[in-house]
Amino acid sequence: MEDLLVLVADAQTQATVETLLEKRRDALGICKIAYKVERHRDNDSGVYSQAHTFLQSRKHQYSKFLVVWDEEWYTGKNPLSAESQAQKVSESMKLSGFDERDFCAVVISPELETWVWGSSPRIPEILRSDWASIRALGASKKLWDASKPKPQRPKELLEAVLTQQKRPSSASLFKELAEAVSFKNCEDPAFQRFCATLREWFPAEK
Repeated sequence: MEDLLVLVADAQTQATVETLLEKRRDALGICKIAYKVERHRDNDSGVYSQAHTFLQSRKHQYSKFLVVWDEEWYTGKNPLSAESQAQKVSESMKLSGFDERDFCAVVISPELETWVWGSSPRIPEILRSDWASIRALGASKKLWDASKPKPQRPKELLEAVLTQQKRPSSASLFKELAEAVSFKNCEDPAFQRFCATLREWFPAEK
């Protein structure tokens, strides 16, 4: 039996999670584990509505399960908060026979991109820019309130930066960002839940 299966919605999230598990174990505070990250073909909506059925056939192949998706996976007004979405998926998992001690639903609010906006000087380097230019762009497009440590519209700001440079968003870019992002003083609830769960399940060897 393997240690961990992570179900994600897209290639960017897969690259981010794989990089964190493989290259940022010390920062996460976990030991080396045998894991696999799988994508759902229906992206965030598939993870949200079908995680319990997708993982059913893998139930006896892994000890622990992480289910990760974006809160804003639909168009229009949010029908459910991140907390309510997580609760709904957790209930479906339990009804499918999963022990609540062996799985965790992580809903990133609003999207994965919020994890990559940190204080590390490596981030603007990877984005081929600088913090002053990025913040100015965010302010001009009303994507980043100057009083906040992170942009309120993280995905749109990343897309705006990349559009200026005529660069596409890619899994390789998220891999670079995941290698660089600082865990220090990170207050994002989903990231804290992600880290705390992994530390509980797979604590670093002393």
